[in-house]
Amino acid sequence: MSQLSVTELIERRDQYVKDYEHTVMTAVKQINMKHHAILNQSLGIRLGESIAKDLSGEIVRHYFDTSDYYITADQMYHRIKHFTYEQDHDVLKDSHVKELYNINDSELHSATQHELKRLNDKSQRKLFTQDREKDQLDKRGKQQYRDSKQAAEGKLVDELTGYEGSHTTVVRNGKEILVSDLHADHIQSREAATYNARYLSEPGAESMRQFYNSSDNFQMLHASANTSKGDVRVYDNRGQDITHRATPKQLSDAIISQWEKETASGDKQQTLKDKGYLDESGKVKDSVRKELEHNIRHSQNKESVTMLKHTQYGNVAKDALSTTARSIPKMLAGQLLYYAVPPITYEVKQLAQKKQMTLDRFLSKLKAAAGRVTAYVMKNMRSIFQHIRSSMIGKFLKSFFDILIGLVKATVKRLLKLVKSLVMSLVSCVKVLGDKHATAAQKADSIVKILGATITTIVIELLMEYAEKQFGLPNWLMEPLQIILTIIAANVVMLVLEKADLFNVKHGLLVANIRRMFEEEREKLQAATQQLNQQFRADTQQLLQVLRADIDGIKDRMNAMDLYTEDALPELERLNHIYKLDIDFHQEWRNYVIRSV
Repeated sequence: MSQLSVTELIERRDQYVKDYEHTVMTAVKQINMKHHAILNQSLGIRLGESIAKDLSGEIVRHYFDTSDYYITADQMYHRIKHFTYEQDHDVLKDSHVKELYNINDSELHSATQHELKRLNDKSQRKLFTQDREKDQLDKRGKQQYRDSKQAAEGKLVDELTGYEGSHTTVVRNGKEILVSDLHADHIQSREAATYNARYLSEPGAESMRQFYNSSDNFQMLHASANTSKGDVRVYDNRGQDITHRATPKQLSDAIISQWEKETASGDKQQTLKDKGYLDESGKVKDSVRKELEHNIRHSQNKESVTMLKHTQYGNVAKDALSTTARSIPKMLAGQLLYYAVPPITYEVKQLAQKKQMTLDRFLSKLKAAAGRVTAYVMKNMRSIFQHIRSSMIGKFLKSFFDILIGLVKATVKRLLKLVKSLVMSLVSCVKVLGDKHATAAQKADSIVKILGATITTIVIELLMEYAEKQFGLPNWLMEPLQIILTIIAANVVMLVLEKADLFNVKHGLLVANIRRMFEEEREKLQAATQQLNQQFRADTQQLLQVLRADIDGIKDRMNAMDLYTEDALPELERLNHIYKLDIDFHQEWRNYVIRSV
């Protein structure tokens, strides 16, 4: 410090000016970069990121059965990664599309779906317990159907092949009577018919018996096809009878399998070929297969309508409530994880960054951190209970419809799935309308996006059912395909709606983001400038103190100096250096001596 000079103070000032200019230019560059990023976000990158997030969340939800937590893995990751006490964004408030994804649970992996299916199977009761020979409904129904077909067409025709029936004369009880080779056949087997006693009362069961012996469940078949068909059953891969919930395709495949087995019997094989059921290779013709499946679908739809008319909806609601109640612990756990884990992770990261951490200091900091986490969770208790209440409503509606969907068949099942999606989306719309913190434009924009995503999921559902019917893809493959297609389509629709900005919400967000970006950079510049000023003042003050002490020392030494015996040159040279006087004292002394002589 003994060699400091006033020039160094000036250099420090110049360096401060350069540092200040650099800080300002850095802030300007940051503003330009962020402004460009806000206004020129790549649609492809945004779409890819959004699809990746949704896909990761849905994979975990489907295959690890996390629907009842009402939080997806990507939402949890986002919370943990970006959480601070100052910037606490509640992603659940903007999760309307996520809620639409959560409408349908995995049939293969969902515990709730397995429980509802088990309850449905357990509640099945045999519909017809009376001896068939004494069942007047069966005899009367067949005769009425034959008579109606005879009257309508003037003849009896096989409804699967178009074969016109013939008559033979037989003697019964001493009388000759004409017997047709066409039978009035139950489309859905009488012997295999069951009903759900949990949700259908005895009067309802009687209506089901009436249906099974009505024209909606009869078709005219050749006698050989009818007897070969038998009372067909459908079994799953565990050997369990699932005829009561078999699809039209499953039933028709089971019947066709029976007919094709008849190829082992020469006489029956030839008869089925002659009457148009089998081709020359012994396989059921495509036209027969198509008509059979159509008739089964028609019968199952009519049966489903009858079932819905007589369903005891109070019992359905009770079971839906019971299912919802069993899910509450998961809902509560999900909310506690959502509100507790992010601040805990944040506190751990803050503690890990501390240096020279002693055990006592760590325990003290840990206690303070636990207090902050507890205070944060308690502060959000109202939000926690609001989310749980919303989740309970969603779970109840989902379970209510899932029970009904398990009762019905064919096209009615598909229609109920669509109704379920619409009802759940309308509930989401009501939630949006009740949000006190959103503007009218934001509410309208959210509702349009919810409806857009709902329509998209419905279209994908219909396309997947068509693909399943056309290509016969297994369920384990259909589920991931549907997840992927739904997420891609929904995100594309969301991006299109966002780009359209029907209610100028995006414009408002852009302005708000730009304003927030300028404010953030202004605060950063202000903090950096303040730090520079403080450092410059501190350094300058320190230099001035050193120079002042040095000058005072020189002054004191020169005042006490004996000029006749002591050399003042070192002190003068020091002053020369401090003030940069550039005086050559040796030359000045020589000049003085010359002038004196």
